[in-house]
Amino acid sequence: MSLLVALGAISSLIEPYEHIEMLCQGIEEIRSGDDVFWWCKRAMKNLHKDFTGYSFGVGENGNDAWSYNLMSKYKAPTALYECRSGRGRPEQTYDPPYSFENACIGTLEEMTDALPLTSWPSRTRGLKLDLGGKEWEILQKMRVREAKRFMMVDITFYVCRESPDVVEQTMKRILSTLNTFYVVGSSTSTLQSEIGGECDGSESFNVIHVSLVHKHGIGNSEFDPELGAGPEIWKPIDDLTRPDGDSIEKRCGGYIQEGKDRGGASYQWCKKALEMLPEKSFGHSFGILTWDPWSRILTNNFGIPMKLYDCYHTAESHPFEGESAQYNKPYERISTCVGGSNYQDEKGREFKRISDIIDFNEHKGPMRFVVKMDVEGSEWETLLTMTPAQHRKIMFMDLEIHWCLGKVKDGLQPKERAEEILRILGRMKDYYHVTSRAISKSYNWPLLSGHEYMTFDNPGCDLYQTYDMMSVSYVNKMILKETPYQVVDDPHLYAPIENLTRPQPIAEELCGGYQYSGSGGAGYAWCKKAIDIFPKDIVGHSFGIFTWDRWSKVLSNTFGITTHLYDCYTTTPFQGSNAVYKTPYHRYDVCVGAKSEVKFGGKVFKTVHEVVKFEEHRPLSLILKFDVEGSEWETLRTMTADDHEKIIFMDLEIHWCIGTPEAGMGIQERAREIFKILMNLRKYYYVTGREMSRSRNWPLYEPLLSGHKLQWSEIGCDIYNQYDMMSISYVNKKVVM
Repeated sequence: MSLLVALGAISSLIEPYEHIEMLCQGIEEIRSGDDVFWWCKRAMKNLHKDFTGYSFGVGENGNDAWSYNLMSKYKAPTALYECRSGRGRPEQTYDPPYSFENACIGTLEEMTDALPLTSWPSRTRGLKLDLGGKEWEILQKMRVREAKRFMMVDITFYVCRESPDVVEQTMKRILSTLNTFYVVGSSTSTLQSEIGGECDGSESFNVIHVSLVHKHGIGNSEFDPELGAGPEIWKPIDDLTRPDGDSIEKRCGGYIQEGKDRGGASYQWCKKALEMLPEKSFGHSFGILTWDPWSRILTNNFGIPMKLYDCYHTAESHPFEGESAQYNKPYERISTCVGGSNYQDEKGREFKRISDIIDFNEHKGPMRFVVKMDVEGSEWETLLTMTPAQHRKIMFMDLEIHWCLGKVKDGLQPKERAEEILRILGRMKDYYHVTSRAISKSYNWPLLSGHEYMTFDNPGCDLYQTYDMMSVSYVNKMILKETPYQVVDDPHLYAPIENLTRPQPIAEELCGGYQYSGSGGAGYAWCKKAIDIFPKDIVGHSFGIFTWDRWSKVLSNTFGITTHLYDCYTTTPFQGSNAVYKTPYHRYDVCVGAKSEVKFGGKVFKTVHEVVKFEEHRPLSLILKFDVEGSEWETLRTMTADDHEKIIFMDLEIHWCIGTPEAGMGIQERAREIFKILMNLRKYYYVTGREMSRSRNWPLYEPLLSGHKLQWSEIGCDIYNQYDMMSISYVNKKVVM
């Protein structure tokens, strides 16, 4: 048999994965004589603490480069097996020592007798096979549950021991078992460049070296060329699709679970939502087959009338039969698909926008509809068309999302598409809680996994091996009378408020950079240009302190600025290092408010004007910090243009859910007033930084002044699980104009 024929049969099967070098953060090549191995640097850097290498087949004269490099470079213990003459115990000194057994392995049974394969944790072992042709039989019989124990596998295939057809078919079966591995490197290209020999016993022409690494060991979807997304996108997507926890289940009065093990979709419905369904509620199921368990359960168990939509599986082409047709109330099947626009495809199938299918304005009042979408990628463009008013009409929604199907928007590159998916899911969390999710594969439904958290090796576009779909159950937040409506009742204000608090890139450029300060839930970004022009008579005023005040201490010890500190709740003197100020500070048992008064058991409140005395200061000679638990709103409303002219920069902690700009305001009026206050500040200042935090969970605040675009699903009045506070740094525009 020609070597060319043998190589041609399998070379395409064992080509290295095209993105492997980037995934691995580099490839390490090990050569010794005729042996060559390719190791994934990222996997080798993160070997399990109990990692052990097993080498079946030692090189000539006891030379085993594979085990020696594992030991010398990665301090991994190794076990060596060999019985062939001239291939005995290595002479090199190993530290840690190797174990050696004078034994040959020719079958999988013999290997499993030697190794407790199924008792090891996954990806905690390395395997090398150089068995003179016996590797084919062993690997053919190896099962996935045995293969998954290995992080890395290096194989020397003896290709001339079988016919080309047998070689090709056997290699396909082997790689099917090893489908959770990437090919890191193979010697086919080198051998093909030397073609001309026959399978004549010349070993250099009879072997192919193949190196594999387990996909889960390096995160097989940290880069997926079809998804175009890395962990900077998958981690937020994981967060946005993760069930919202026990507190929501408790407030729902429990969940009703349906659809589990029904072939890739699982639903978990809030009991409170089902109990609150109005009398004239309707269900809309987009995407069906010859059955639709979702609609049948909701009709038969809860009396909800249904409309079912599909332009591929119509009543004529795919009629319901038997149990699938048993509904307690009549249902209506409509040969229409949902999409981002109204059109007919080349086969005459009709697509419509959801607003042209559901008459959202027909029924007054919120939460009239229950919706399911299983529309093979059309969910993205459909969700893009939906308005806040339409979401308010939906009691709950069950959504099957497809990572790799659907255009989302025209003209998007893979990474842009992934970013748009992230934005869509972020908007969903503005209106809904996630009650459940289930991850599945298009062509492997029995492997449906309801596990709670995604890992970055799950999502992908390989329909057989990665999770390319997910079903997510949502319930409207209004059922639990929650945010976003507690904070901002008018959805049209979300984006403007977010824009008003977002750091401005031009400010950093004009300032020549920032100096950062603060920790524990409040961070500050100070304009370097402002610092450079501090006048000698500059004064700092810190409203709201505790048993320490890092803000004033930095101003004192770093810049020699005199500071005045105010608080009527925490009046205990500073102790220890908290009291070490190079420039003296002055403390007052006074709080700031809209007017001067004594309240709350004798606590003294004064206006900012009484305390600061703006009229006594020249322009750009004051630094202010407010951390006053909601009183910032009424205080800021009293400040004039002349007051702002005196302030060089200001640090403000704002509280979305406490404090009122004016007594008696409703939610929407309050939100509009907050918007006006923030808009007024932008007349005088640039935003240099912001940081979100939680009243009762400081360790979970955003990275210092990250400047990330705020998702309004993050903002709320649940002080344990949502961001109810934000610190913002401002610099006066006149400093940099």
